[in-house]
Amino acid sequence: MPSKTFLQLPKAKQTGILYSATLEFIANPYETASVVRICQQAGIPRATFYSYFSGLADIFTHTYN
Repeated sequence: MPSKTFLQLPKAKQTGILYSATLEFIANPYETASVVRICQQAGIPRATFYSYFSGLADIFTHTYN
């Protein structure tokens, strides 16, 4: 589940991050998907990602629910 910090972001920023995750999961199987690539695509630092999600499984679950 995303953090309260993520949920307080403007919808456009949330959508951009989730879109970046979707692109990553389309391009790569879950086992080789990368938080680093999601962050690069979304234009956010990795530390910021971890303030929004606990890890790859967390954003995967949120993106596909």
